[in-house]
Amino acid sequence: MSPSNGPASRTTASSTTRSSSHRSMWLLIVPFIAMVIPSFFNFRDPAIDGVPFFYWYLLLWIPLTAFLTWIVYRR
Repeated sequence: MSPSNGPASRTTASSTTRSSSHRSMWLLIVPFIAMVIPSFFNFRDPAIDGVPFFYWYLLLWIPLTAFLTWIVYRR
């Protein structure tokens, strides 16, 4: 039996996976902070086709949050 098939190697691999996913969980805080603090986006200009910055900034975070969630899921 090779040493890489023992229980210790499984524990190390799962703890490595857990620590990697735990580190990537911090990516989910970025959209939370970006959308919760109004001083970041409480402006009218620049407007896109008459839509104030306030609205398109928040709408832009919807696909960005989905993408960041996908990254965390994949790790």
